[in-house]
Amino acid sequence: MTLEEMKARLAEVQDALRAIHEDAADAALSEERQAEWDGLSDELGQLRSDIKRAEERIETVRSLGEKKVSEREAPAFIKKVEDRDLYDLDSLRMESNSTEDYVRRAADNAKRAIERASYGVRDKEASQEYAESLLDEVDNRSGDLAKRMLATGSKEYEAAFTKIMRHGSDAMCTVEERQALIRANQSLGTDTEGGYAVPFQLDPTVILTSAGVRNPLRELARVEKIVGKEWQGVTSSGVSVVRGAEGTTAPDTAFTVAQPVVRTNRVQGFVQFSMEIDLSWSALRSEITKMLVDAKGREEESFTTGAGTGLNTPPQGINGGLAAGQNVLTAAIDTFAVGDLYALEEALDARWEPNASLMAHKSVYNAVRQFDSSGGANLWVRIGDGTPARLLDYPTYRSTALPTLTSAKAGAANAADSTLMIFGDFSQFLIVDRIGMNVEMVPHVFDAANGNRPTGKRGVYAVWMNNSKILVPDAFRRLSVKQA
Repeated sequence: MTLEEMKARLAEVQDALRAIHEDAADAALSEERQAEWDGLSDELGQLRSDIKRAEERIETVRSLGEKKVSEREAPAFIKKVEDRDLYDLDSLRMESNSTEDYVRRAADNAKRAIERASYGVRDKEASQEYAESLLDEVDNRSGDLAKRMLATGSKEYEAAFTKIMRHGSDAMCTVEERQALIRANQSLGTDTEGGYAVPFQLDPTVILTSAGVRNPLRELARVEKIVGKEWQGVTSSGVSVVRGAEGTTAPDTAFTVAQPVVRTNRVQGFVQFSMEIDLSWSALRSEITKMLVDAKGREEESFTTGAGTGLNTPPQGINGGLAAGQNVLTAAIDTFAVGDLYALEEALDARWEPNASLMAHKSVYNAVRQFDSSGGANLWVRIGDGTPARLLDYPTYRSTALPTLTSAKAGAANAADSTLMIFGDFSQFLIVDRIGMNVEMVPHVFDAANGNRPTGKRGVYAVWMNNSKILVPDAFRRLSVKQA
């Protein structure tokens, strides 16, 4: 291990020993816990010895003085940035020559923090690459994302955050850990809402993870990450062009440009867990990540069902936001037949076909699979076992948020309730994510149905922000069951 890794592990061992002692208080340890204590104590002594020898060796090299080398030779010693310097935004601000220099330094330090961080997911490299890409492509001129990463990325901050999750308050935090919490709140300002910012290495808005609910819309839609409160874009129905003879005046082919603005809205979730958390810190970190990812993933069905406008209101879902003008009704009342698929395909303007896909509930695909039982060519492309990869030569995607075939056929007057399938260019559907998740700890959950007595559980109230909007409604068509 490097010196930095040994110091990081030393801090983890010390925290683990403190946790064992705090849990047992003055009682005797069980045989299993005693064995864990002895192992950690031995490792603590070995780490201290190894760190001391490494530091002495480094100091010896320093005392030898600088070696004169040519321009092509590497330096004899390169000083590494220590953790306390890497995450110290105050010192970074004092050392900077200008605001631009400060933002640049913060971004450099944030990238170093990304490399050093321990993530609560399996694919560490993918999470690192994704976090770095956000710094390069998403962060604003003020460096808000870089500052968030540095404010929440230190070992002290993560240790404090985990203790709060474990004990319900910061009572068990060291002085250094409390200072890290205070500095983060001061740096991030009022957006913390009085709670705690999730360490960036655990934050599902910052890292990639395959856990939790999978939303096919995120694979298909245009997804924009922002650090501010709103996204501003430009859309157009297209440019008209005409031919003309040589020397003739160019005709007026002006086109209309729209400038959609999507302001992210608060999303909130509440997750309960038992107070008897008896996990190692690495395991607890993983559990916290899964909990936050699950809370976020389950809410995102609103990207399908949302009935807002997607401007400064709740999401405009891909199903809930389409108007009657985008509807294609089945030919027969309360009946879904193979001809309806062709009618849906023909209703979409040809300009959207190259990037078009189909989305429906699994039950709808199962019904389609039974249309052609005699081996004909009704559907152009043969359907094999499972959900077909292509239907009518278009990619297909399942969505549990869309109605089942039974509920669609029994749909009410609302056309969205009778939806069978959505067809179109899903890149014209926008999802906007504001980077950063904050949580507040509820130390005791009470049961209102039983006299508000405590349940022995804690709760995590998580808050994040996103929104969605259909950019070009004409890029979609919705197949709906014709009502009686």
